[in-house]
Amino acid sequence: MSSTGNKLKKGDARFSKFTIVGCSNAVIDIVTLNLFLGLASTRDPSVLTIYNGVALVLANINSYF
Repeated sequence: MSSTGNKLKKGDARFSKFTIVGCSNAVIDIVTLNLFLGLASTRDPSVLTIYNGVALVLANINSYF
């Protein structure tokens, strides 16, 4: 029975880590995109794609740290 309890505790800790990383990635993505839009507002789709791509890359880099 204690083996099952230990597995559940490890699973809870792992879930918590994934939740923190996922939420921090979302925050980094949104903040970066809004920062770019605040500094150099545009409606050009190609520039918006670049802004979004940079924000996505920064959020993905955060995942590995």
